[in-house]
Amino acid sequence: ARAKRRLAAIKEAASGGAPSAAETEQKQLHARQVQLCVEAEGLLRHKDPARAWARFEKILSEWDRISALADDELDARFARTGEVLGARNDARQQEREGLRQQQKDLQDNLERKQGILSRLEAAGDRLDHGELEAAQRAWEKIGPVPLNMDDALERRLRMFGAQAKEATQSDPSPAPAPAPVANTRERMNEMVDQAEALLDMDLRPVPALKKYE
Repeated sequence: ARAKRRLAAIKEAASGGAPSAAETEQKQLHARQVQLCVEAEGLLRHKDPARAWARFEKILSEWDRISALADDELDARFARTGEVLGARNDARQQEREGLRQQQKDLQDNLERKQGILSRLEAAGDRLDHGELEAAQRAWEKIGPVPLNMDDALERRLRMFGAQAKEATQSDPSPAPAPAPVANTRERMNEMVDQAEALLDMDLRPVPALKKYE
């Protein structure tokens, strides 16, 4: 209603020939609207969508105070600019949220792998293959960790695997018990008896073989 009254006053003054205060004000407001529209469109080239949107919101607050006198074309230009800047800002916010979640996931995975290494280290010499294999299976199910920590964690896990393998190789199996001496002597005597029997069958005289005592 106020805008209509101003336009009516401008038309009334225009009919008299000389520009009135209302007409002068209208021209000034329109020129300011053009400036605001151009400034908003310039934000489309800004590299930081968040900062561009923050600046647009300040421009928007002034635009709302004087937009009643804007023509349709200028108003449409400003609205399109606001839509583009708003969409870019929303996309940037979603991207930042995704990055924050990714960083959180990486940190959680890092803490889980560090927990596995701490348990293996606490086991010390009592670490067996079963426990090591269970730890390795759990390790493989954990997602990625920060790149600057990945190699160091993998080296520590391989170190525990090498230690377990070395411990197994350095633990010799018990040697078989030697055969009793008596059993060995009896076996040798049996072989002597068998040899003599074979010689007797050949019917050739041979010296007697000595038996073992």
